[in-house]
Amino acid sequence: MSFYDFVARAARLESDGADLIRLDIGATQLPTPRAAIERATQFVAQQKAEYVSALGTDSFREVIARREDVSPDQVVVGPGSKYLLYAIAKALLRTGDRVIIPTPAWPAYAMICDELGAEAVMVPAEIDNNWHPGSLPFDDAELLILCNPHNPTSIVYAESRVRDWIEVATERKIPILLDEAYRGLAFSPIETFPDTIRVRSFSKEFSMEGWRLAYAVVPVSLTARLSRFISATVTCVSPIMQEAGESVLADDELILTSFRAQWRQRADHAIAELRAAGFRFAEPGAAMYLFATHDGITDSVAYSERALDAGVAVSAGQYFAGYNRFVRMSLNRDADTLTEAVRRMTVVLG
Repeated sequence: MSFYDFVARAARLESDGADLIRLDIGATQLPTPRAAIERATQFVAQQKAEYVSALGTDSFREVIARREDVSPDQVVVGPGSKYLLYAIAKALLRTGDRVIIPTPAWPAYAMICDELGAEAVMVPAEIDNNWHPGSLPFDDAELLILCNPHNPTSIVYAESRVRDWIEVATERKIPILLDEAYRGLAFSPIETFPDTIRVRSFSKEFSMEGWRLAYAVVPVSLTARLSRFISATVTCVSPIMQEAGESVLADDELILTSFRAQWRQRADHAIAELRAAGFRFAEPGAAMYLFATHDGITDSVAYSERALDAGVAVSAGQYFAGYNRFVRMSLNRDADTLTEAVRRMTVVLG
């Protein structure tokens, strides 16, 4: 069973009416900002849902460019960050190319490599090192994928380490694909790394998962290839979604400040409950996960199955590149529900 198979199974149980607390996926369980809903509704009422540029509307790209302090020519809009990660990897890689991926890692990165015939070089890290890997194997590599803040651990990589990796990669002409889906939900400001290809998502930052909206900041030399791929696959992102995205970026810091506070409250409560129950994990630097272990977890897949039977869905660490004594949980519930989730998780410990 894969991560996505497990998620589908949990969704079926929930649909069938099971008493199930879903902590297995990164659904925020927070409301989409009102500004997005109102702008989308107004735009639909104007009956303007026409084709737009594959790269995104001019106005949306200009707003994004101001947010990222880049030229609009460097901005590419896509239907979700996973789509853009795939599109960028496809533009950069050939069959057999080696891709460095520090682990634990979101399963989608390895899936993308598999789909493109590239070799995913998984580089292990340990909780005792705050999930920072040691030296990265840059020899013969063609791409480095980093997620910062990190899924599944929610740590934020030390700025000095990221700069060291960028320096080596730049010397060797290895591009860095930086997944910043959780950047706006970091509990402290994160440095911008302009020498990377950066992807940001509206799903997590603005609780717009089902809207399927993201953007990438890329070298201008890459935009033509991405435009062709988008044109050949989805034509363009709906202008309705882009209007909604533009509306939240007009007030992004106010929205994100509110969301960060709610994620911080959720994290603080879950941390206290889990520590009291004997779980161990790295201190999160951002929303929205904890990647936890316990002396009673010796097989994460078997544990997640027992937990599912007990009414709480958590994702086995095995699915995040082989961390079989860990589980990932999304802290996407209120305090009382998180308390009950930890109780159910504790009952089925080995």
